[in-house]
Amino acid sequence: MDSVSYIDVMRLDVSDHAMWRAAERFPGFDVALIDREVRDAIKARRISHDRRVAGLTAGWSSTDDRFCWTEDGERVYAVRLYPERAAVMTTMRRRQEGA
Repeated sequence: MDSVSYIDVMRLDVSDHAMWRAAERFPGFDVALIDREVRDAIKARRISHDRRVAGLTAGWSSTDDRFCWTEDGERVYAVRLYPERAAVMTTMRRRQEGA
C-alpha cells in the first residue's frame, strides 16, 4: 500500500487538547476540520520532524512527533506516530516572520 492510500485508511485520533487549543487559538474554527487538515497536509508532504521547518520555535517534541501545517501556514499540528495509528496532540499557531 502506498503512503497516500495508507493515510486515507489509517486511524487518526484527535485529542481533546488539540481541539481545545484550536478553539482557543483560532476562534470560530470548526475543530471537526482538524482530521481533514492533517490528512491533507500529510498527503501534500507538509510534514516534518523538524519544528523549524513547520515554522515553530522552542517547545517540546519527541522522536515520535511530527509537525504538519495547513496550506496557508496558519495552523500547525503536532502529530504523534504509533505503529497502528497516529494522534493529533495539539494545535499551534505558526510563528510569524519577524516575531
